[in-house]
Amino acid sequence: MEERAVVLSGLYPEDNFDPNGGWNVASTRYKWLRLPFVSWCRGPKGFHFYCGWRSSGNFGFKFNFE
Repeated sequence: MEERAVVLSGLYPEDNFDPNGGWNVASTRYKWLRLPFVSWCRGPKGFHFYCGWRSSGNFGFKFNFE
């Protein structure tokens, strides 16, 4: 069995945003390195913000009004 190289942890580590709205704080661990992620959203069609390493492993920054 292959061990997973990246370990996600936090409130909703597999999602970029809290499904209920509000804050989502997560961390991605790759070997000894810890990569932070924080996001906030106001409803499905409102303000969205995130900054950090997403669940897919890439860095992103988003700030928009939908």
